[in-house]
Amino acid sequence: MKRLIALVAAACLSGVGFAAPAAASSAPNDYLSTGRYDASFAEFTVSGSDVVGVVYVDTVEGSNPNAYLSSQSLQFTGTDSGGNLTLFFGGSWTPTFGSVNGQSLSLQIPQSDGTLQTFTFSRSSVAAYNRYIAQWKAAITKANQAAAAAAAKVAAAAQHKQQLLNRLNQTIAAVESDLSVLSSPGTLSDDENTLGDDVNTVGDDLNTVEDDMNTVSDDHNSGESHSVVCGDVSTSYGDAATAASDARVIVSDAQASQGGVGEDLRDALQAMSRTPGDYAAYWQAQHALPSYEPTNPIPPLKVALATGQGTINGAIHQVNSYLDQANGTVAKAYGLANGAQKANHCGPPKSAPVIGHVTAAMLGA
Repeated sequence: MKRLIALVAAACLSGVGFAAPAAASSAPNDYLSTGRYDASFAEFTVSGSDVVGVVYVDTVEGSNPNAYLSSQSLQFTGTDSGGNLTLFFGGSWTPTFGSVNGQSLSLQIPQSDGTLQTFTFSRSSVAAYNRYIAQWKAAITKANQAAAAAAAKVAAAAQHKQQLLNRLNQTIAAVESDLSVLSSPGTLSDDENTLGDDVNTVGDDLNTVEDDMNTVSDDHNSGESHSVVCGDVSTSYGDAATAASDARVIVSDAQASQGGVGEDLRDALQAMSRTPGDYAAYWQAQHALPSYEPTNPIPPLKVALATGQGTINGAIHQVNSYLDQANGTVAKAYGLANGAQKANHCGPPKSAPVIGHVTAAMLGA
């Protein structure tokens, strides 16, 4: 009962919201109060001094787009003494006082601070009340539809923006993948280490040739026959040739279809060929979301392509540097063998084979 009376009070206090239709001619015991978000309609009869009636309270609940009209009712009884009312709502023994005349109904509603507040209802009719509620429901429906349409528009815009963001992130991922390959294609670092191991193997071969020189010297000093000493020299040539053969492995390892530097360079070239297209897709996606900044700045296209070309040039330079080291080691091995050949008059010297520099094309890139 207190809740409904409070609703009645709130309706009377909240001011004019929807414009109430003009009151038609009505029974003198029908009264309407309208507010911004609630309305109250009191209907009662007076028999002698006895008053019996009901108050209907309609309140807007929720928020758009899910607002709705909540309706409640509360019966009351009381007495009328010359237009002065004493009413009891919902069977309560606590009286509510008011007054009535042909045009208005006033109620003295207790407030939470213990004071009384006067609320006034205007003379109306059932038809006017029904029209007002119908207009209110129509207004709520219209407002709900407008809010739903606005929410749908916002959701559609958010979805579209998310689609643009997803597309942009995809293009950024593609560009970053290209950049990663351009700077470090395939397993280039590991494959270059393999070539470094090949150079070390050639160095081990040189150590063997040096051991051969010790054998030649020992046999010569111990008075071994000329044929034995020259046999030792021949062995040193064989070990020098092994060094040359191991040096050629550098090229074959670099050309390997799997795990070779050539394969890495092909990866870099493929990345360079697709990078312009990936950049174009990124620029287009970035244009659609100009305010978005990638977490990692994207370098200009020419910088990316220069990085790829620099990686290729650097890998070729590294392979040729290994070949230069190996050629130098092979030349030293043959130089030792030739020195022993000449010193022991075992025959003419032999030329050390030289492995030429490679190009990207020679590595299959």
